[in-house]
Amino acid sequence: MDFTTIPLFRILTPFRTIAPLSGKPLDFHLGPNSPWQQLAASLEDLDINIARRTATPWGPYTPADILGFPDSPSDCGLDSINAHRTGKEHKLTSKVIDPLASYTTAWKLFDIAVAEEAEIFETGALQHRKCDGPWMGSIACLTELEDIHALIQSVLCRHEALDAIAVTPARPFSNRPEEVTAMLADAAVLANSARVGLRVVENIALLSFGISLMLQGYTDLPTEMRDLHFLQASGIAAPSKKNVRRVMKQIKRVRNGLMCYTLLSSLVVLTQNMFDADLCPEEILHGMRHFGTAHPLQLRQLEKAINKSILACSIGAITPWQSCELILSYLKEPHIQKIEDCPTARFYYSRGLPSAYDPDVPLTFAYIASPIPPSISLPSSTFDYISIDSQPVVPIDPPSPEDHSADPLIPPRDTSQIQSASQAPPAHQTTPQTARSATPNTNVTAAGEGVGQADDVQSGPEDDCVSEQGQEDQAQADDVQSGPEDDCVSEQGQEDQAEDDRSNEVVPTADGEGENGTGRTKPRLKDPSLAGKKGSDKQYPSRPRQQPGPTRPRQQAVEVIDLCMDYEDLHSKPPRDRKLLAKRIVSSVKLGGEDTGDRYAQTKPRLDVNTVTKYYSPGKGLKIKTWNGCGVQEEYTPFFHHKSDHDAWASIFSTSGAKDSASPPPHVASPKASQFYCCTEPEFRSLSAARVQQILETQCIVVTDQSIPVVDGDFQVRVCTGSARQIFEASLASGRKRKACNGLSFPLRHAAVLPSPYSSDVRAFLRTRSEEGCIDELPVKDIRFGLAATEGAHHYWHIDNRGECTYVSVLAGQKLWAVARPLDGNWWASLDAFTGEDFRVTELDCSKWETEMVRLDPGDTVIMPPVTLHAVFTSAHSACHGGHFLARSCLKRTVTGMVHTFFEGSVITNIDHPSFQSRVNSYACFLYKTLGIGDTQDNDIPHLPDIDTPQGLYDLTLVACAMEIQEIICPLSYQPASREDWGDYVKPSRLGDLLYKSNISATSHTSRVQTVWARGRIHEALKSVYGGVVMTSPEGEEIDGWHLLFFPMLGWLLKALKCYYNRSRPRLDIDESLFSRQLEWVTKAFPSAAEETDALSEREVKSVLPPLPAFTVARKEKGKTPPATASS
Repeated sequence: MDFTTIPLFRILTPFRTIAPLSGKPLDFHLGPNSPWQQLAASLEDLDINIARRTATPWGPYTPADILGFPDSPSDCGLDSINAHRTGKEHKLTSKVIDPLASYTTAWKLFDIAVAEEAEIFETGALQHRKCDGPWMGSIACLTELEDIHALIQSVLCRHEALDAIAVTPARPFSNRPEEVTAMLADAAVLANSARVGLRVVENIALLSFGISLMLQGYTDLPTEMRDLHFLQASGIAAPSKKNVRRVMKQIKRVRNGLMCYTLLSSLVVLTQNMFDADLCPEEILHGMRHFGTAHPLQLRQLEKAINKSILACSIGAITPWQSCELILSYLKEPHIQKIEDCPTARFYYSRGLPSAYDPDVPLTFAYIASPIPPSISLPSSTFDYISIDSQPVVPIDPPSPEDHSADPLIPPRDTSQIQSASQAPPAHQTTPQTARSATPNTNVTAAGEGVGQADDVQSGPEDDCVSEQGQEDQAQADDVQSGPEDDCVSEQGQEDQAEDDRSNEVVPTADGEGENGTGRTKPRLKDPSLAGKKGSDKQYPSRPRQQPGPTRPRQQAVEVIDLCMDYEDLHSKPPRDRKLLAKRIVSSVKLGGEDTGDRYAQTKPRLDVNTVTKYYSPGKGLKIKTWNGCGVQEEYTPFFHHKSDHDAWASIFSTSGAKDSASPPPHVASPKASQFYCCTEPEFRSLSAARVQQILETQCIVVTDQSIPVVDGDFQVRVCTGSARQIFEASLASGRKRKACNGLSFPLRHAAVLPSPYSSDVRAFLRTRSEEGCIDELPVKDIRFGLAATEGAHHYWHIDNRGECTYVSVLAGQKLWAVARPLDGNWWASLDAFTGEDFRVTELDCSKWETEMVRLDPGDTVIMPPVTLHAVFTSAHSACHGGHFLARSCLKRTVTGMVHTFFEGSVITNIDHPSFQSRVNSYACFLYKTLGIGDTQDNDIPHLPDIDTPQGLYDLTLVACAMEIQEIICPLSYQPASREDWGDYVKPSRLGDLLYKSNISATSHTSRVQTVWARGRIHEALKSVYGGVVMTSPEGEEIDGWHLLFFPMLGWLLKALKCYYNRSRPRLDIDESLFSRQLEWVTKAFPSAAEETDALSEREVKSVLPPLPAFTVARKEKGKTPPATASS
């Protein structure tokens, strides 16, 4: 075999046949009428593009750089991209690992197809043995395979329940009540088992769906509906097209299932967690190499039978149900049942002791079983990545042509060429018996011992292989909140390292060496006044790691400064000490080089400023006039890469009055009618908190000429550009290398969060942080962020997530900030706001919107209420900082924003903020402390609803109702739990199952406890307020607040959520049964609200919020009187 044109990674991949490595045209291994011809052609085209380096990049690399070739330099391949590992677990980012896993999946699928069409090609293939020791990571479907016999019996039992239901008598077999009760119990258990039993049919259907797409020539599953050209065929019924769209909504899960099927084992179709959304591709690739191809004979027979059934279903020869029945009948075969007495096969996938992911185990390493077939001459460059072992392998006997042609699912073929090819003369080769021999971990239980005892954890986020919760910082005591709000210091995206990695780290001196020629040890930066504080000396034990393969040392990390103080402790120090401390932080983090970023920044690859890009403008005649908040006009020629962007923004500029317009915009010509309230910094500071809240109800605030103090001219005291380095490099490019780059998520986890007249959530936190069940630290990295963008970067019309208010301050450069106000004043609460077909993010209907644009210069700040539709264009390289907050005056828009972004977030918003719920809980507890028990301070009043008015009581009630529905519209409620979420509170073997059984979702235990406290306290606040006022109808009848406001409002919201779900269902990846269950729990807690929902059953609800009922309010003369509040 000629390996010179085959990537090293593929040479070292365990295949069952010689087809992927033979060097012959791929169709040579297929029959003349094989359905796999199109996939084979696509794989050959992909190989040609990879070799020519014209294939689509995988992150910042070309595929050839990652895969490597036998004649490549020694520093090429996966070993050369270890620097692109991120997070605490040092996993490859999704931009790199996802396409690599898809590439491997396509080739493994082709290998399976060849093995089923012509088994003779299995003869002469390189055999990969199973690696010693436990497999790594948290792969749920592999955990279910730890005992094959137990899995088989479980599957058979569940499907017997389906058969039993089919023959259940139509009527009870007895009139005796006790026998009827027993019969119904039997039926209930059967129904539950049958529902789970259908999972195998669902697995087969979804897996075959993915394979059928690959049969059409895709080397990776498409993610967009527009890529499915076959949907245009007239023969496909409308309901079927709708179902295709529903399946495409969960295409990531389908891709994960296909990956497990091809890379691990076809047995995964028997499991319940085959399509786990949290699978890590890197762990699956490690599992592929761990288990190899030299499976026990019984397993090979079983896997072949499943493969034959699956592939037949994929080409439409049989249905998924028939495929399932074929598999079940095979599972009942005596020789398969005897697997119980064969520990080698039964416990082949057993792990024994859990083993965490180890980044030091290379993805390229292969464990080869000897003897190597004489027809295979491995390149010398592969010997650095293989371990050859003399472990005996069960030989694979080639089937006779008669047996092969008898298979009704595989077309007959001529095997004369196959036999001659497989008997090619051996090439001369001297094969070493070991190369870089692995060091296996022998501290493992025997096969079968401890099976099922270890807890299985579902880990990893939906859009990245790095665990979402695993990317959280270390204990908050390791963070620093420093500087005033305009003097923020942040090492952007810097990961906090574990204590045991910090304590003895070596920091290089200026000449690259420290004391004794090796470096100097730098102590942790710690505030002596905080000695003995909780968390100041927290230790993290080192994780034991197995060594199944050769290790490669990672570059020594540079020390990360660890400050054990809260931001209020830092602000208590004199200004001079704060500035000196800030300088120490900045001078220290500059040693750290390239930092790793937070969980969003980790997925961003390094920008290559040397690549040539195309641009559509300048030179296309588009010139615009812009005005800043002070009314100063400038002309500007925008920069675009693509004509589509040019045309879309030309429309935005035109509707906003910036194109070919001699008249100034409303914020200059008629400020009272403008969507912007423009003022200078002194004017803004002179406004009362109540006035600021009042303005935010209807306008965005633009503050101009903001003072930006710095320390000795060093802006690093305020902004750290560490993780924005790539964007900075892009800003220096010129000519054809010029790029429009937009960095949206640079969390400023060390920024100061100070009280302000508009941040009601900050006021609530300061008043409740010492209360039980309340957050004691603000999630700064989620509510304070930096923005960096080069000229031409833009973001089309969108709203910010979860109903947050937003402020953005421009430190350098310029931003053109456009906002749109609907002519229909009730639009922002309408269910049609973002579900209507006429809403497009690149072009608004001028007949329904009033748009306006302002230019933000350095020092300007824009403050926006929730659900403000806005579009942003960067007219000059810019750096900004900003934040999110909750405002009392915008409670209604906040609740509607929560609902809109939950259902339509994939279209109308950008980045999620998981800390939102904790701050809503804090505000609910704040209302209890002030309005409930009367502990009110003067600075609290602007942040409280005015309970002397109907609107104020409406807002207060709305907060209470939002507390009841926030679990329904929280994305974490529909994601399976992981150990990071629940720790030691829950210890099941499969946490993912508990999402359906016990609502053990990714919502953490701490968050649930806080929600319980907040719900109880807001209800006590309602009791106190409702009991202290008299609400009277227009007819003069006194009405109870619960039946006037709370129950009708909650019932309306539940009905609105049902309607919104039905409208957005095609775009949601949320199980309808889980969503209905969340609604049901609320209605069970409040039967009166359920009655209100039922009363609306015949009515079409078009708004998220119910109308404000007509009533008057007055304080009771006797009894407890709630504290006075400011008028709106």
